Amino acid sequence: YISIVGDNGSGKSTLLRLILGFLKPVKGSIKRDTNNIRYVSQKNDFSHAGFPITVKEILDSYRKLLKIK
Repeated sequence: YISIVGDNGSGKSTLLRLILGFLKPVKGSIKRDTNNIRYVSQKNDFSHAGFPITVKEILDSYRKLLKIK
């Protein structure tokens, strides 16, 4: 698993949007397997990307972490 943590407004959602190709970088580049994602078809290349966890599983994890029954 990979966790992306930070304060509100620190760019977590923007980073994910950039990685998934929903946003294009203004400066620099993002590469995946040496391919610049700016030139990769979002539909074809990122169709497998996602979050294989349900909202219920996320909430259950937080409950366990906070020891809430």
